Amino acid sequence: MTRHLLVASRGAWSGPGVDRFLADAAALAGTGAPVTVLLVADAVPLIAGGMAELLAAGAEVLVDRFAAAQRGVAGLPLPDGARWADLTEPAELFLDPAVKVVWH
Repeated sequence: MTRHLLVASRGAWSGPGVDRFLADAAALAGTGAPVTVLLVADAVPLIAGGMAELLAAGAEVLVDRFAAAQRGVAGLPLPDGARWADLTEPAELFLDPAVKVVWH
């Protein structure tokens, strides 16, 4: 099955699009497809809430450590199943031709 990397870069204040994007990621993970969601830039504060459905569906959630520090949320606890990431790991996924990447 194709692996997917979904990159969320917009915050909740940018409109309902990020919620829909994460719901789509959860739906995709619910089919059994391997899904990794990377929170970068303004999407990083979403770790404070809204990840339960995504994690329950089996998606892997990576949170950009640098963006979290820049936004003052690096001290927030991550939900169970989410983890901090430097951009080395996502870069490997970006470069893997077998991974489908979607950026929002």
